[in-house]
Amino acid sequence: MQTANDNTTPLDRSLEFGVTREQGTVRFHRYREGLRITDTTHAGKRGKVVEEMYVGAAGWCDLGRARLYDLCDLVATVNSYATVAALVECFVDDHDGLLSVDRRTHKGVEVPPAGFEEICISNEWMYLTAGYDSFTVSDLTDQGNMPRLIPTCHDGKKTAIKRLYAFAKGNREKIATMTFGQVWDAMQEAGVRSHYYCAAD
Repeated sequence: MQTANDNTTPLDRSLEFGVTREQGTVRFHRYREGLRITDTTHAGKRGKVVEEMYVGAAGWCDLGRARLYDLCDLVATVNSYATVAALVECFVDDHDGLLSVDRRTHKGVEVPPAGFEEICISNEWMYLTAGYDSFTVSDLTDQGNMPRLIPTCHDGKKTAIKRLYAFAKGNREKIATMTFGQVWDAMQEAGVRSHYYCAAD
């Protein structure tokens, strides 16, 4: 996932599909047929609720996509979720049938906090990704078995994810020189519990 946290960069037609951008207390994620908008005010906080909406081009029609681009331009400089939500509601009402809106809520702890960056480290031997709610370490040398490490399903899963993220964030350059086995050993030394399996099975 690509991220762009520079609030001076407007969200506009140049926003590539698959890109996530944060602006003020709003997180935008662009899909080919839609735009996900998340209020990050309470993201990552226990006991809080996060509001989110998904605006999609109804019927996958070209005209709907064009209006979706127009909506992106409209919210380009807005950094408040409440303001964005009001603009979306008016815009969708004015273009009845071309766009649809799906509103939902999430527990605050289930949503990555503002500014959170997924970590990806790879070399010729392994590929590591460390996210907000999971991690994966893949062995690239054994294509017959495709060994992988993921968070354990037992108690301590959240702790393992947090520890792996901290380990990866503080040792990017070192990890970039490691093999799969060396990363596994380092994870164990850092107290990161993981589950080993072969993706080829």
